[in-house]
Amino acid sequence: MNAKPLLIISLALLLFACASGGSGKEIAGEVRMLHDSLMKLHDETMASHSSCLSLIDELKDLSAAAPDAGKVQIDSVRTELDYTSEIMMDWMAAYQDPVTEDTVAAGYLKEQIKAVREIARIQELNLGAARVLLKKENPE
Repeated sequence: MNAKPLLIISLALLLFACASGGSGKEIAGEVRMLHDSLMKLHDETMASHSSCLSLIDELKDLSAAAPDAGKVQIDSVRTELDYTSEIMMDWMAAYQDPVTEDTVAAGYLKEQIKAVREIARIQELNLGAARVLLKKENPE
């Protein structure tokens, strides 16, 4: 084989690798930023999650003392809080830190951010419903 085509191919590969190096650094930075954002969102959501657990207990106690007509609503809100807790635990069990710092990892992290934002949205709705119900049932 002639050395000239091999040299041209090698130079082309080297130029390609150098040209993509800058964007690789940008993607790596984006992946780290997305990961940090996801972990911050996770931590914020988990802080509210502890409120879910305490409100579940409060609703359980309230349901035990409530007349039958009130139990349905209380138990419904408690079930929704349980659901919120379960979807957060499921997300945490399924989540995997990306091994690479590429566009695939960035896409994965973006999807995970969307998922945790949705969990946080559901959690806040359910927390609000529980707080309203507890305030309505137990004015203090």
